Amino acid sequence: LVMPGAGQIYNKRWWKLPLVASAGVGLGYLINFNYTFYNRYRTDYQNRLQQKPLEFYARQNPSKESLKAARDATRKNLELSYIGAFLTYVFTAVDAYVDCHLKTFNVSDDDLGWRIQPATFDYESGISYGFSVQLAPKKKADLVTWQLK
Repeated sequence: LVMPGAGQIYNKRWWKLPLVASAGVGLGYLINFNYTFYNRYRTDYQNRLQQKPLEFYARQNPSKESLKAARDATRKNLELSYIGAFLTYVFTAVDAYVDCHLKTFNVSDDDLGWRIQPATFDYESGISYGFSVQLAPKKKADLVTWQLK
């Protein structure tokens, strides 16, 4: 959990590592970009409120309202970037955890048999026709049946 992508390396799923790394680098760049512009808009908005000269957008001479709107928009984008980074981190951790537990899970034709057959269903309102799907593990006596109407 400490290092994103370490679970994919541990599970020997090398093809997932570039996806995890590119997501991390991309979201890191996005957070840095939004943080930089948020600080610029916030600083200039505070300077405009205090009647000081603008630091970053002095040439454009924006109004208080446009600086406030830009500051709020970049703040929202920054927060969404943080949420995206957190969700990506959680997704990679869950993916590695599930992949590790399903590594030894084997469903082959030797272990599982199934068949689809026509079926009739008798209801109070009449007879209905459909299909019955039966999954029967060959090594166990359990029988699982789904009926599609």
